[in-house]
Amino acid sequence: MHQTWAYRVDDPRFTPANEGKEPHTHAIMYQQVRQAYHPMAGKLGTGILPSGDAMYITDTDHSFAPAGLDPAYASFLRQTAHRAVAERKTGKH
Repeated sequence: MHQTWAYRVDDPRFTPANEGKEPHTHAIMYQQVRQAYHPMAGKLGTGILPSGDAMYITDTDHSFAPAGLDPAYASFLRQTAHRAVAERKTGKH
């Protein structure tokens, strides 16, 4: 089963004003994703492709970098990816 992921950590929907209406923090949405997928995978007797876990780690652990990749370069890549997504959303690309 392919696990989805939470919105980006800087998504504007993550605000205290949204508490009770939708996930109001990145961490809460991530936990909700896990709480939805893991029981279902268990019920179906299948494994999980943990894409959501991977996205959460790369979005929250700024020391994360594949083996041999300079952490500063990994940070640059993350920032570039976030900027590209933001530009795509606003049409400024």
